[in-house]
Amino acid sequence: MENTGHRGAGAICNDALQSKSVNLREEKEVYLAKAEILAGGCGFSTTVEATMNGKACALTITSGCESIKRLAQELTQVQPLQEISARRAVPETLQKGITYCAHAACPVPVGIIKVVEVEAKLALPVDVIIKLSR
Repeated sequence: MENTGHRGAGAICNDALQSKSVNLREEKEVYLAKAEILAGGCGFSTTVEATMNGKACALTITSGCESIKRLAQELTQVQPLQEISARRAVPETLQKGITYCAHAACPVPVGIIKVVEVEAKLALPVDVIIKLSR
């Protein structure tokens, strides 16, 4: 049989499957937990993304609030099991909140802990809501 340079459909499909499997092996999806925190009266919003890196949780915190921006520079990674309980020690996130947040009722530090819990599979991704009225 003479080689005309044409490839059959089977060869093309086989090449496509091999290419797809190589691409699947090369691509590694990164899952992350994300929180959007609307702080309230101050008008600032904060976005927190958490990604597990071994036993530690890496944090990316973006905010319009200068206090939270300073907190974000210091709080780039936490240990989830140390963040979920205040019985042994105050969680690092709350310590940084006390240091950097001017307002004691700022919900951002607690929001950071919640997203860490979700990323570490220590809590379900359920919204936390505080409704205030007068």
